Amino acid sequence: MCNRASISHLTMSAAALTLVVGLLLYAEPAGAEACSVQLHPSSVVLRYGGSASANCTVSEGHLGIGWEASEGSVALVTGVQLITWRVENLTDWHIEPKCYENFMNGTEFEQCEEALQVTLYKTPDSVSISSVDHTGPMVEGRQYQLQCEVQNIAPVQNLTVKWYRGETEITEAEGNPTPKVTWYKDQSEVKSSTPLTRKDSGQYFLTARNSLGSSNCTLSLTVGYAPEFSCNYSYEVTEKQSYTLNCTAEGYPAPEVTWWKQGEKVELPAHLDRKHAGLYTLIANNTYGTANHTLVIKVLFPPAEIEQLEDREVDAGSSVQLRCSSWGNPQPNYSWQFQKAPNVEEVAIDGVSLLNISHASVKNQGVYNCSVQNRIGQISRSIRLTVREKDTSPHTPLTVGECPVQLHPSSVVVRYGDSASANCTVSKDHLGIGWEASEGSVDMMKDVQFVTWRVENLTDWHIEPKCYGNFMNGTEQCLEALQVTLYKTPDSVSISSVDHTGPMVEGRQYQLQCEVQNIAPVQNLTVKWYRGESLENETTFNSNTKTPMTVSSTLTITPSEADDGAQYSCVAELELGPEGPQPPPEVTSEPLKITVHYGPSIEIIPSPHPVIRGYSVELICNASGHPPPEVKWQRDGQAVRGNGGKLVISNAKEEHAGEYTCTARNSAGSDSVVVQVELKEDYLPIIAGLVALVVVVISIVFIFIYSIYYKNTKMGHYSLKSCKQSGQNGNVAQNGRDSSLPMKKLTQPNV
Repeated sequence: MCNRASISHLTMSAAALTLVVGLLLYAEPAGAEACSVQLHPSSVVLRYGGSASANCTVSEGHLGIGWEASEGSVALVTGVQLITWRVENLTDWHIEPKCYENFMNGTEFEQCEEALQVTLYKTPDSVSISSVDHTGPMVEGRQYQLQCEVQNIAPVQNLTVKWYRGETEITEAEGNPTPKVTWYKDQSEVKSSTPLTRKDSGQYFLTARNSLGSSNCTLSLTVGYAPEFSCNYSYEVTEKQSYTLNCTAEGYPAPEVTWWKQGEKVELPAHLDRKHAGLYTLIANNTYGTANHTLVIKVLFPPAEIEQLEDREVDAGSSVQLRCSSWGNPQPNYSWQFQKAPNVEEVAIDGVSLLNISHASVKNQGVYNCSVQNRIGQISRSIRLTVREKDTSPHTPLTVGECPVQLHPSSVVVRYGDSASANCTVSKDHLGIGWEASEGSVDMMKDVQFVTWRVENLTDWHIEPKCYGNFMNGTEQCLEALQVTLYKTPDSVSISSVDHTGPMVEGRQYQLQCEVQNIAPVQNLTVKWYRGESLENETTFNSNTKTPMTVSSTLTITPSEADDGAQYSCVAELELGPEGPQPPPEVTSEPLKITVHYGPSIEIIPSPHPVIRGYSVELICNASGHPPPEVKWQRDGQAVRGNGGKLVISNAKEEHAGEYTCTARNSAGSDSVVVQVELKEDYLPIIAGLVALVVVVISIVFIFIYSIYYKNTKMGHYSLKSCKQSGQNGNVAQNGRDSSLPMKKLTQPNV
């Protein structure tokens, strides 16, 4: 683990100093072999952010091998003897890759594993030297302390701080006899070879001692480590009051903590209200890592103003319902105070308290008080119920089962807060008709054939208007209830992945969650899942709750290569029947674009691949994958240098023939193909030579024949006639001189 600042102190007399900081890195040997799993190498040392790889080999007869690691894991693979763990940008200080093998031991299934030791190091951001508690010139003979501060280095247990005076190192304990160096912390001796943890931060005292004396220095060490959360998973906060969330992220350097809600970065105010309730994700970052924590904040508030409870006036013998409705967190409790009577029943449903009075009489007349309370607060409201005496005028009685009350329409679908109305008509003589409802009630009216129930701003989720008619001297009453469906479209529809961030890996299962905030009624809700424009799934809900609810639907996907870049969305649709709005109201989420990492796939390379002796050839290995795979070539198990997927063989010879393997790897897997390179002889020069030789031979023969022909046709014997001899005995003068060469007469035969 990396520390924020390692500080070395040197006690000395005044002198000029320079220093060098060295970081000694080594890899300890892996543990003893426990099974056929072997790692090559058994340990790796690399710089923070660098690439790392290791091969894992097993013997034949296994049931599968794989790598388990926080980065670069390799899923279980069968039918191979070697798999490679590879990370291009290693940043996990605590990574511990393990290669595992599944095998059968007789009839028992067993698994063994070998851990790869990874040493991740980081050189310091800065190294600085200063004097402690002193400025200006030093005085000869007095003691002073110099401090060396090393910023952000890892691993600190491999750090050596060396002090120099000019070119001479002075911090090594030197002496004759050789001194013994002892480390102390809190007056207890410690071993210098012990790896440091965060608990080891503090002041260290070093003593170098031999038979002639001793020397000492002080070293201040601070051990850095990645963030860790110390938090609960749920917190309760009272609305509009000060609060403290005992949730901290520890780490060194001190981590930066950000809060996220529904995919957006947020900051919590000093006082919370109910809209701040919900699920939060906390992310802590420092130099050495990242930590996540999920928590729920519950905002508590007292009961709200009581709704739907008003003064009522009813006829004797009729039934009446008093409704007391409020809401708070925690869920409030209801209590009534009234003159007790056997025909009064108290009922609780969906967070509402109902007081049902059947066959009301003057005994039920009076004041009714509803009190609502939770542990945060309470509220109450009182109303008066008036019971009118019966009308004794004669009327025709109703027949059994007959109720001449009719509603037009018989049901209504209303958006929350909109207006609603319905007519009630009667077809027989009556003593009075009216509407009984928590909102828009109509007192009993006589000498009319219809009455209208109307509400301009309907907000009662549990409203159940009833039109009643009194018949037959008031001894009979019949009712017709108007079915009211009050609906509300969702505040928001959002989509997210469950317990996962970042790219997805081909072939693995993931869950997507669609959250629908505050929708009603939920039993009419259908959540539709889409991949692009294609419908993937539908979810319905079985609930009788009328008030708004927050619900979620989950879609399980197994992404493939074709899903890379695909966009998923969900639609919340309220199907409210033929009386409802057409088309049905719907709200669509923002699309969620997924990134899929899939293993490499190599295009087919012709094999065997011929190459002509002395010529050059290119072997092209094209591989697709996400992330883009790294392509390497091997020949007979040995790496061959190539330019990515292109391998060039120049001036082909016997040693170039053989089996070449192209391997493509990325974080999602690997693929390989084998190409057999065969050396072929170039017969073209031989053929060309033979052709040239034949041409030469033919040319020679032609020339020879032509020369014979020419000699026989163009050459012969000639004689010179009527040539006068000169005065020099017939000798011919040549070049101004006499020639003594005798000339003979030549005769030419007839041809």
